[in-house]
Amino acid sequence: MLTELGKPCSSNGASQWFSERAQMAGVPQGKTSHDLRKSRMILHAERGASIHQIAAWRGHETLKEIERYTKRAEKRRLLSPEPSVLATGKFLEA
Repeated sequence: MLTELGKPCSSNGASQWFSERAQMAGVPQGKTSHDLRKSRMILHAERGASIHQIAAWRGHETLKEIERYTKRAEKRRLLSPEPSVLATGKFLEA
């Protein structure tokens, strides 16, 4: 990311930029970019995406972390009487 002056943005600056945009979009306070990426991985897993598809979307170099999310999503889907994230639209409550 570049600043308004065309210089590389620091990680703190990028985080601040994201937080401001998330607030403008109505994302609940305290939800980080990591929370949003994680909820999206869970959503993809619940929709039946393979770990390789999720890895391609997410940019992970290893499959270990993605397997953890897909296993968790599959367990939840099989064991829970609760509707999935897809049914409720509550992507941020994981």
